[in-house]
This record gives sequence, C-alpha cells and structure tokens, in this order.
Amino acid sequence: MSEVYPISDNYFAQLHGFSKRDTDPFVIMSSGTRETPIPDYLSALSIALFDVDNTLSFKIAHIDIRWTRLIGFTNTQGRYINSSVNACEDNATMTNGRFMHLEQEKFKWRNDSSGWHKMAMALDATFSEMECGTVAALIPLKWLQFLAKAEEEKVILEWSTLSEKNNAYFEIE
Repeated sequence: MSEVYPISDNYFAQLHGFSKRDTDPFVIMSSGTRETPIPDYLSALSIALFDVDNTLSFKIAHIDIRWTRLIGFTNTQGRYINSSVNACEDNATMTNGRFMHLEQEKFKWRNDSSGWHKMAMALDATFSEMECGTVAALIPLKWLQFLAKAEEEKVILEWSTLSEKNNAYFEIE
C-alpha cells in the first residue's frame, strides 16, 4: 500500500551549482517569483548559512529585485509549486513560500562534502529553530548526518537521522 502526500504539505529546496563570475555572490536564492514569501524561509536560510560560513555573499530574488541571474523563474517545478496557470510556459506570479531555488557556487560549495554539510546544517537550523506551531511539521525529522562525496562521475549521498515523524521515504532529485 502506498500513501499519497498532498503537495501542499511539502517544502522543496532545489539545490543547483554554478560557476561564479566576479560579480556573482556565492549563493543565489529564489522562491521562483519577485514576491516575498510568507513565511520567508529564504531570508532565514541566508542567516543560517552565514552562521555556518561568514565568508558567504547572497542575492535573494525578492529582496535584490535588480538581480536577474540564475533566479529560477523559468524552473518548471517552481512554477508548478507556485501555482502557475501553465507551469511549462508561464512564470508564477505569486509564491506560497514552499519552493526554494538555491544556486550554490561550484568550488566553494560543491567540490566536496563540506559544502553539502554546511547546507544541511543551515536547512536544519532554519526549520528546527521554528519548532512552534505548524513549522515543526515542515521537516518531520532530525538529521544525525548528511554526507556527499564525489566518486568518478557520480555523487554518493549517505545520511542517517536521529528521529523521523510520519516519514515514508526520501526522494532525491
């Protein structure tokens, strides 16, 4: 028997990597629109990321509205989650805060597992600090470890959790 979880109960952090230009920050974040999501987990995540690595610089699409590079507005998954009328062709015009498009600079964040570990710590801090009310249900687990290592042309992911609540499986994209 399989269970179907409603998409409205899920949050999506989509991690990408990019080659940094001189004018680029280390992390580019977007909800897929220029609208400020409520709650604004992207701003909270930028603070948590800076806490784990204070050498980072950021662009957040709904705050730095002149920034246009790599902001995920044409991302079909983001369009769908943000209720675009036609997710294959039309940008979303509103956000529900459940989609986080995260571009991470390639060498500082994706060359080895330390960048993945920092992102995992920041995501955990972003959601676990808000344990009151409904936020505790957003990520119904506590990470013990999350590791990523490059092996030939693949990335091997290994993780373990301290606890899980109402979790049936993990899906890697």
